[in-house]
Amino acid sequence: MRELKQVKIIKEEENKNPKFIKTKMITAEREDGVELKWDMIERHDSVHILVLNVSTNEFLFVEQVRIPVLVNDSSTTSVIECCAGLVDKDKDLTQIAIEEVQEELGYTPIKIKQVSSLKSAVGSAGNNSYGFFAIVSEESKISDGGGIETEDIKIFKVQNLQKFIKEYSFPNNNKATDSMTMFLATLAHSKNNLISTLCLD
Repeated sequence: MRELKQVKIIKEEENKNPKFIKTKMITAEREDGVELKWDMIERHDSVHILVLNVSTNEFLFVEQVRIPVLVNDSSTTSVIECCAGLVDKDKDLTQIAIEEVQEELGYTPIKIKQVSSLKSAVGSAGNNSYGFFAIVSEESKISDGGGIETEDIKIFKVQNLQKFIKEYSFPNNNKATDSMTMFLATLAHSKNNLISTLCLD
């Protein structure tokens, strides 16, 4: 089984030329005359896709090392997440989600449906996180996945969604998950059947 490459933090320094995230100081005035100042982050919206392989009855997640998580918690070696990506292209949200499933997991969705639109990091960014459910099968497999060349992504398979939610509500075995993944997993579990959800008109 392929293992993720280990990552070590070398140094930390102020980012003067950010690639994906910009910071701003916002000044606002409340109706009672109080001036408010707030540091905020400007970042892209994102898509997050919970994927079920109907051939194997397994949910497909991605496992990867997340540098900010490693900086804040050196005991966490990797993060288990839904397949996800930035909305940084002039394309329909569903098409961006399909392309992320193809790149990271190596499947073309048979069905895909947007199921949520939430604000993320409301105290620092306030960007949109769009949630999707998708179905794939072994017949729709197009590659081994793994993301683009600079990414080191491993497919993480889950058969029991309830067990996953219970175990990953807290960091487990040096692995963690993120809030959008937990939300989509909980939503799918509450609906009892991801397939029937996707078949709704």
